[in-house]
Formats: sequence, C-alpha cells, structure tokens
Amino acid sequence: MTQDNKLVVLGGAGAMGRVAVKTLLGTATFGSIVIADRAFDAARKLAFELGDPRIKAIGLDVTDAGDLHAALEGADVVISTVGPYYRFGTTVLRAAIASRTHYLDICDDWQPTIELLALDDAAKAAGITAIIGAGASPGISNLLAVTAAAELDRVHTLHTVWGTGKRNADGDDVVENSAALHHWLAMLTGQIRVQREGALVDVRPLQRLVIDFPGVGRVPIHTVGHPEPISLPRRFPSLRHSVNAMDMPRGIISVLKSVTRQVEAKRIGFDDAVGYVGKVFARSDTLGLGAALREATRFAWGATVEIATRKKYLPMLSAYAEGTRQGRSVRVGVSMRGEIPGGMAAMTCVPTAVMAEMLMAGEVDRRGAFAPETGVDPDRFFRRLAPFTTMPTPEGSLLRTVREEAA
Repeated sequence: MTQDNKLVVLGGAGAMGRVAVKTLLGTATFGSIVIADRAFDAARKLAFELGDPRIKAIGLDVTDAGDLHAALEGADVVISTVGPYYRFGTTVLRAAIASRTHYLDICDDWQPTIELLALDDAAKAAGITAIIGAGASPGISNLLAVTAAAELDRVHTLHTVWGTGKRNADGDDVVENSAALHHWLAMLTGQIRVQREGALVDVRPLQRLVIDFPGVGRVPIHTVGHPEPISLPRRFPSLRHSVNAMDMPRGIISVLKSVTRQVEAKRIGFDDAVGYVGKVFARSDTLGLGAALREATRFAWGATVEIATRKKYLPMLSAYAEGTRQGRSVRVGVSMRGEIPGGMAAMTCVPTAVMAEMLMAGEVDRRGAFAPETGVDPDRFFRRLAPFTTMPTPEGSLLRTVREEAA
C-alpha cells in the first residue's frame, strides 16, 4: 500500500533526478512525487511519459527563495540534484531546514561539503535528517569504507578508490555528459584537500600512491579532489591518512596530467580543456591529425607498459583500510561484486533513492547534516541496493571483503 508521504526532487527532469524519480516510483514509499525543475517543459514531459498519478511537475528556479520554500511546504523529503553545489547547496539545505523537510543530495565537491556539514546543528534543531553526498562517490564509497574499517580494531588509513574493473577502460563512461567531465577536470586542477599525518591539508591532485590491495596486489592510484577525505575523519578520529583516488589506465592518467598542467600554466582555458579531453576519450574526428597521433601514441605506450607490468585493475568502487586487529597490522579491501546498470546517472541516484527509502522506513534515525558513513547502516543499505545491481545476491553479500596481515 502506498504511503502518504511527499517527495520533491529538485532537478527532477535532468539525467540524475529522473533516475531517483523512476526508482522511487517502483516502491510504495511516497504517495506524491513532485518533479521540480527550471526546465518546466522537460519536467511536464517526463511526468506525462511516466503516466503515474502520484507524479506532479512544477517549474522551479531554486534561486527564487519564495518559490523554493513554497515547493518544500508540506514535503517529507527533498532530493536535490541541482548543481553546482558551491552555488546552490546551502541555499537548498537552508530552505529544507526552514520547512523542516528531510534532505538528501549528491554533492561530490569537497568545498561545499564543508559548508553543508557546518549546518549540522541547525538541521538537528529543526529535527531533520540531511544526508550529504548520498550517491556513488561519495555515498556507496563511504559505506564501503565503513565496512572496511569494521574489520579493524583501530584504523589509521582509509582510502576510497574509483576503478575501471578488468575491462579495457576507454573513458566512455567519463564523457557520458559534459557536466560530468567538467566536474572531473575541476577536481584535478588547483588544490585538493586530503587527510595526511592526522591533519586535513591542501595538496596538488593526481599524486601517485601505490596500495597493496588484498586479493588484488599492488595497484597504483592517483588522487582526486572529493568529499570522502573531508567526512571520513569525522567518523573515524583515529585516521591519519585518507584520500579519494582513481585507478585508471596509464593513457588516461597521462592525458589528464598533460591537460591539467596546461590549464594551470594558462596555456589553455578550462572550457577548452574539457572539450579537448572529451574529444580524446570519444576518439572524435574533429580532434585533428597531430593531436590524434599524439594521444594515440600516449595510449599505446601506456597499454604496452601495463601489459609488461601485468597491471591489475580494481572494481568500479572500492575502499582500502590499514590498521590493527588483535595487535597485528592488517590491510582490508572491500568492493562491490556487481555494478548498477544504466551509466553514471543510475550509479549515482539509485543509491540516493535507496537512502530515501531507508529514511522513511526509520532505518536512518540520526538528525542533523552528515555524510552517509555517520548515519546510514551499511549492511541494511547494501541489502536494499543488491536487487538494483548486476549481481543480486539475496543469499549472500553484495560485497567482497578481503583481509590480510601486513608483511
């Protein structure tokens, strides 16, 4: 039986928002779902296509405070997929606090994450739950990290890692849309914040680390600016080291290092860099012969080195922990056995929908503004997530956890 709960999805007509809408339509969690989008025609078209009486479409610009507050009036939950979060994140969360509406977002920028988490006391005072970064990374990645840390008595190193799996990654997922590529390059330029020697410090991105991932072996990873190193030390005060990093083919890393250096040296504009990288990964005919040959050589050389060194790849999302267990030094690796089909949007917003379900089911009872690792139970989350993956495992665990004693 459908519950008499109201959900508002901001940016609901976009690629991310529509995944959350469609996923929650398949449940009885909400009796009313409002697709709120600045592009009203797109919102109305989506509502018509879905053809469900629970759906309503409205036009909404979140910068209009009056309309935003009116849209949230009487809502039980708001999911915000409206970015960039450095512009709109705290605006929407403050409105949710004022209307006493539970809140979830998919913020994956580390700077606005700090501002959003700073509203913890205000959210508690309003009696609402605000889950910051309820997507894939952050989101799934944070809960993988909690699972890894649970294998240890004390954890001092906790990294979240994006991987490409065992397939030959060619960057297609990265350029699924220009907004994603724009965000990705932004995380690879300037300074990023990581946990190092027990303190949050600003460093350059794309720094190379090698981790000895249990069950896989030694894997080189490269740092990326992301919220996980901001929030995980709040959950685990013993942490000394925490980064978010990617395990990508050598050719991709080489392209990214070259382009970001040119951006920082002001030899190329940021938007031009986004366009160039998009063309490289899409193997566009408009790249130009000279650039195409240069990048093809770069990728071929990278592949040759990886074959010679027998490089191993991590799954799409993993967590790596180091610490002690019963007085011994131990490493732990945790990753998902399956993936969420449907591309980047599904990978991001199916978890958001799952956390919204958990919230309404009373499985998330913490109040305040926090990242998933602080208030979402990982075991319950992954059990709920399993049916949406390529490897539903009702009889077992969706996760692969390997623990090894350090040499």
